[in-house]
Amino acid sequence: MTRAVEVSAQRKYGPLSIELQRIVTQMSWGSSLDDALKSFAERVDTTLGRRTAQLITEVSRSGGDVQEVLESINKHIGDLYMLEKERRSSLRPYIAIVYVAAIIFLFTDILLIKTFFSEIAKLEEAQSSLTAGALVNISLDVPTLTRMLFHTAIIQSFFGGLVAGKMGEGTIGAGLKHCLILIVVSFLAFLILVWR
Repeated sequence: MTRAVEVSAQRKYGPLSIELQRIVTQMSWGSSLDDALKSFAERVDTTLGRRTAQLITEVSRSGGDVQEVLESINKHIGDLYMLEKERRSSLRPYIAIVYVAAIIFLFTDILLIKTFFSEIAKLEEAQSSLTAGALVNISLDVPTLTRMLFHTAIIQSFFGGLVAGKMGEGTIGAGLKHCLILIVVSFLAFLILVWR
């Protein structure tokens, strides 16, 4: 097994080649294959890396038909990769739904501000010019409502981005890039369409 790792480290496997060379270097310094693979799993820190290192460690300990076991590991890893690829492609439409929902929410906010609230503000101005005997008292603070709708758009963008990241890449942390995109779009929309 040790010799197989040394031979594999001389081939080109992209980023994996560097890690294989590190494993060989550790073994040349006196570490066992088990320790070198454990160190590899800690450095790479992925589920697939940890599983692979653990499986290879068990194969080297148990002996038997190593080639058959390694082919099974290869097939297993290939299946995991294909499942992840299918999952991402099947969830891509849902990420688009998050973006569409954020844009519809933003459009609705801007429409409310530019048409509905501004018309009520005009009625308020017209009412103030009427006589003191008016029956209806309309009072609307448009700047406060605009600020509230801006904040709700930012909050919606933030949480929508987190949801998109969780669905698309499996972690909430991956949603930070979606958050950033949606927040910037919301800010620019308010800056260009409302505050100008």
